[in-house]
Amino acid sequence: MELTQLTYFLTVAQMQHMTRAAEALHIAQPALTKSVQRLESELGVPLIARKGRGIALTPYGQRLAHELIPLADELQQPLNQLSHIPEMMRQMANQQARTLHVCVLAASDLVTDAAVRFRQTHPDVHFAMTLLPRISDAAHPPYDLLVDSDGINGDDGFHERILLAVPQSSPLAARTSLCLNDLRGQEFISVMGNRRFREQCSQLCQQSGFMPQYAYECTGPSTVRNLISLGCGVGFWPEYTWGAPGEGIRLLPIDDARCVRRIVLHCGASGDIRPLAEEFRAALQDELQLLASKKRA
Repeated sequence: MELTQLTYFLTVAQMQHMTRAAEALHIAQPALTKSVQRLESELGVPLIARKGRGIALTPYGQRLAHELIPLADELQQPLNQLSHIPEMMRQMANQQARTLHVCVLAASDLVTDAAVRFRQTHPDVHFAMTLLPRISDAAHPPYDLLVDSDGINGDDGFHERILLAVPQSSPLAARTSLCLNDLRGQEFISVMGNRRFREQCSQLCQQSGFMPQYAYECTGPSTVRNLISLGCGVGFWPEYTWGAPGEGIRLLPIDDARCVRRIVLHCGASGDIRPLAEEFRAALQDELQLLASKKRA
């Protein structure tokens, strides 16, 4: 690791563009690229990544730039003041290797419970969990595993019925089942409109010829549960992933083959999955199967 390499890298980090950094340093771009690549090789970690026509710093690059910026005006100081950097990068790489990036669009309570149990047998694992209402193919955070409920695509699938949760005081509670058309005019309690489950349930109603009337929109299942138990309305309820609705609520099956959602587990965007992520995916599948078996019992 040479002072020239660090000076070049810091310029790249500050300008976020390889060509402009080369011009500022008065060197050819291939020479600058080779210098940064040599520094990456010596440190054993990637420092920059391509982003459109420019570049972006990786977490390792951000940390190195953070260490160098206070020294930018004194780059003639002895290298021994920077001797901690290779070890720091190795430690950071080790931590990243034990970090699982999980992007959750559905069944967040289930995924959280599975992560807690997984750490009981893997205490050195660090979970970086991103909870999102929806995700697009064009822009998503990097992940090892993505849990979704798109109902169609995915590497592994698990099906659960969509039921209707009604208060025990409702006339509907006397029914053994119902169809979607029976829900016209009902006041619904639901999770917020940008949630996958809400979108699917709204589409089911629209396909049956009516728009659902939402009396309350909530951030999570626990509030939905409380409002239904108080008799404030009815709500769609996933059979397994939200757990039991509790006292004062009855779950009714809906006589419609479309009232099913599929929880899908996607591996990373590259199609590859790390062994650690594969272990957690298997644990999550076991969790889903256990829930299903308990329901059947």
